[in-house]
Amino acid sequence: MIRRAGFHGAVFDVDGVLVDSPHELAWREALEQLMETSWSAIRDQTAYSPGRFTPEVYRAHMSGKTTFSGARAALHYFGVPDDDARTEEYGRRKQQVMGDLLEAGELTAYPDALRFVLAVREAGIPAAAASSSKNAAQLLSQIRLDAFAEQEAVHFDFIRPGLTLLDVFDADVSGRDFPQGANPTPRSSLPPRGRSASPPTCASPSKTPSPASRPPKQPRWPSSDWHGRGKQTSSPPPRPT
Repeated sequence: MIRRAGFHGAVFDVDGVLVDSPHELAWREALEQLMETSWSAIRDQTAYSPGRFTPEVYRAHMSGKTTFSGARAALHYFGVPDDDARTEEYGRRKQQVMGDLLEAGELTAYPDALRFVLAVREAGIPAAAASSSKNAAQLLSQIRLDAFAEQEAVHFDFIRPGLTLLDVFDADVSGRDFPQGANPTPRSSLPPRGRSASPPTCASPSKTPSPASRPPKQPRWPSSDWHGRGKQTSSPPPRPT
C-alpha cells in the first residue's frame, strides 16, 4: 500500500511509462505513404528508404517531441527538400495513421504501471497525466482498468464497470506545445486542466530523455480485452549520407 508520506500529487508521462503506443510505427508508415504517393517525385533527392527509418532513428530524433516538431526533425534527418513546407502535411498524415493503428488495437499497457496508478489513486494522492503527445487522452481511454483488475485479480473499491486509465486521473495536461519541444519537462504539468490544481510537491514517473540510460521495457503481454498489441524498439545510428 502506498502512503501519502508528504506527497501532494503525482504526474505521469504516458508513452513509455504507462503504455507502449504505436507512435514509431505511425511515423514510419506515414512517411512511406507520402514517399510512395504525393512525394514520389522528390524521393530520390532524399536519404530516405523504408529500411533506414529504424527504431534508433525514431528514438534519437523524434521520440518525445510534439507532432510537428517530430515531423520537422524526421524530414531534416532524411534531407527532404523544403522540409519546413512539408512538415504540416507529414504531421497530419502521421496523426491519421496513428488513429487507424489505435482503432486496430496497436496498443500495449504496462501491468506494473497500471498497478502503481491504481495504488496512487487508492492512497488518495491527486494524479495528472502529462505527455507531449496529442493522442494521450485517446491512448489512456482505451485502457480498461476494470478488465485489467479482473484479469489480474486485483481489487480496489473505486473500480467500476467501464473504468478507463483516463478516468482515474484528476487532470490531463497532455498535448500542449512548449518552446523546448520535447519531454519530460516540468512545465508540461503546469497549469493542469482538470479537477485539481497541480501541487507544489509531487512524484513524477517519467521516461528518461536519454535512450542510452533508458531501462529495458517489460516483455509484451499477450493481447487481451484490456490492451492491444505492442511493439519492440531497440540505439542511435549515424545520419545517412
